[in-house]
Amino acid sequence: MPKKKRRHASSFWSRYSVLVGIGGAAVVTGVIVAFILLVGGGQSEPAKTGAKAGVMSKTEAKARLATVWDLAQLGLAMHSYHDVNLRFPPAAGEESAKSPTLKGMSWRAQILPYIERDALFLDLLQGSYPLATGPAEPWNRRGLERVPLLPHSATVAGKNSLPWHTRYRVFVGNGAAFEKGKALSFRDFKNGASNTIFIVEAVDAVPWPKPEELDYDAAKPLPKLGGQFADGCYAVFGDAGVRFITKNTDEGALRAWITRIEPSYLSKVERGEQPPPSEKTIVALARVLGEDPDVLLALAGKVSHDLRQIILKRPKLFAQLIRELKDLPDHAMLRLVREVRDGNW
Repeated sequence: MPKKKRRHASSFWSRYSVLVGIGGAAVVTGVIVAFILLVGGGQSEPAKTGAKAGVMSKTEAKARLATVWDLAQLGLAMHSYHDVNLRFPPAAGEESAKSPTLKGMSWRAQILPYIERDALFLDLLQGSYPLATGPAEPWNRRGLERVPLLPHSATVAGKNSLPWHTRYRVFVGNGAAFEKGKALSFRDFKNGASNTIFIVEAVDAVPWPKPEELDYDAAKPLPKLGGQFADGCYAVFGDAGVRFITKNTDEGALRAWITRIEPSYLSKVERGEQPPPSEKTIVALARVLGEDPDVLLALAGKVSHDLRQIILKRPKLFAQLIRELKDLPDHAMLRLVREVRDGNW
C-alpha cells in the first residue's frame, strides 16, 4: 500500500524559508503554530501569535496561516515595486507613469506583477475587463467581481465575502505610510520603516481594484481594524515583517505605528543626535501630532516663513510693537488679538 503523503508540507516549508528572511520571530512563530494546528489538530495557547487561548479550529488556523502569508507577500511586493519605481504605488487612484491606464484603480492593481498576477495585470492594461454598464468608476470592471486578489487566501468560516473583496488596506493621511497626491519612498520614513504599518486587516472589505483605503487623521478616531479574528488583526510593517496587533493594543502605540514619524526620531532631535528638522518637516510633524505648527516652530527656535515676510515688510513697527507687548499678560494679549481681528481699533 503506497504511503499517504502529507499535503502541502513542502509548499509550507518553501514559504517558511522566505518568511524567516523577511518577517522575524513573530512571523515564524505564527506560521509554525498555525501549521501544527493544520497538520495535527488539537488545542494550543499561542498567545504571541494572536490565537485565542483554548481550542482553535483548523479553519481558523488555516485562515491565520493564509493571512500571515498574504501580508508577507504583499509586503515584499511593496518592496519590489519600490525597487523598480523608486517610490511606493499611489494609494488614492492617482496616475502612475508606467501604467497610466490603471488611473483610478488601487495600489493593489499596481502591484499585481509582484504577486505573480502578471496575466491579470496585462489583461487590465489591455482593456480585457471593460467598464461596468452605466456610470462606472475606472476600477469597476465587468468580470473582475469574480477574480480574487490572492487566489489561495482562506478565511474564517462565516467571514466569506464576494471573490474580489479584500480586507487588506492601507492608511492614507498626513504622516501615514501613504498620502494622497504624494509619491513617497523609504526616504520619507524617518528613522526607518520597520515601525510603520504598511498594510493591515480592516473590518470592512472592499473590492481590491477600488482605491478605498483607511483615512487617517491624528485628530479623529481610528478606523476599525480586524474583522476575521476576535482577538485582533494582522499587519505587515515597512520591513515586510508581519505582526499581530491585539484588540487591546494601546491607541497611542497604534497611532505611533501608523505614522512615519517615530517617537525615537523626536527624542534624537531633542538630544541633539539628529540635526534640527526644517520648517517644512516641523509643519508636517505638527499635522501628524495634532499640534499648532507655530508652537512647534517656536520650540525649535524658528519662525514660519509667512510671519518672517510680514515682519520684514515693516521691521521697525513690529520691533516696537513686540517690545511693548513682551510684558503683557496672556488675557490682555488675547483681547488685543480679538480686537484687531474684529476691526475694533
